[in-house]
Amino acid sequence: MPPKTVKKPAGGPVVSKAPTKTVAKKTVTPKTGAKPTAKETKPATKAGAKAATAATAPEASGEETEPGIKVNLKELDDVLIKDVGNKIKDSGKWPLLIEAGGERAATFLRYRDTNYLNAISPGDMEPDSIRRAVIGAIRYGKPVVVDMMEVDMFQLVSDRFNEVIPKLMDMIMDKSIMQEDNYMPLVNKDLDGAEYDQMRFNDQQTEKFNFIIITKNRYPPEALLDMTYPLRIVVPV
Repeated sequence: MPPKTVKKPAGGPVVSKAPTKTVAKKTVTPKTGAKPTAKETKPATKAGAKAATAATAPEASGEETEPGIKVNLKELDDVLIKDVGNKIKDSGKWPLLIEAGGERAATFLRYRDTNYLNAISPGDMEPDSIRRAVIGAIRYGKPVVVDMMEVDMFQLVSDRFNEVIPKLMDMIMDKSIMQEDNYMPLVNKDLDGAEYDQMRFNDQQTEKFNFIIITKNRYPPEALLDMTYPLRIVVPV
C-alpha cells in the first residue's frame, strides 16, 4: 500500500509523541524479623516508658506488699530478743510481731522467760495481772508479751492497762515507764513483798525491759504500725 500522507497543520510541524511507557511499581515486602529503626524503638518520653513497664509488669504478690521487716523464725532470738545491731533500740519503738500464718513465734515467746499476756483472756486482762506482768518485767529485766491473736484490739488493751494506773500504756509506748517515778506506783507493798522494795530495782535490769505485741492480722492498723517497729515472720520454703 502507498504510504499515507500526513498533512501538516498550519501552525507548524506535527510532533509525534512517543507512546507513554507504564512502569509498574515494585512492591517491596519487608523481611520477617527485620530490625525496627532506632526511631521506632525509642520511647516518646520517660514517663511513657515507665507506664509501659508498669502495665506489663506482673502484679506484686501479697507477700511483697505486706508490712513489716521479714524475719525468719530461726533469726527471731537474735533479732527480737537480743536485738543484734540495735535496730529496734535505735528506732525508739517497741516491736510489733506479725505472724499471719501460725503461732510459732507466739509459742517461742510464751515458753521463754517472758511475762505473757493473752489479750483475749479475761484473766490476763485483769488489772492486777497486768500490773504484776509490767512491774515484774521491769524489776527482773525481761519482756512483757501481749498477744492480740487475730483481733484488732490495741485500743481495748490500752484501756485495760490504763485501769491499773492512768496513762500506763502511754508511758509504756514512749518508754517513760522505765523511770523510777513512773514504775514505782505499780508496786503493791502488801502483795509484792520485799523483792519489790525500791532499793531492789537497778538500772541494769530496768534497761532490759521490753514490750512486744503479737498479732495474727496480716495488715495491722496503720496507727499501730506507726507507733511500733513491725517485724513479719516468714517461713522458709
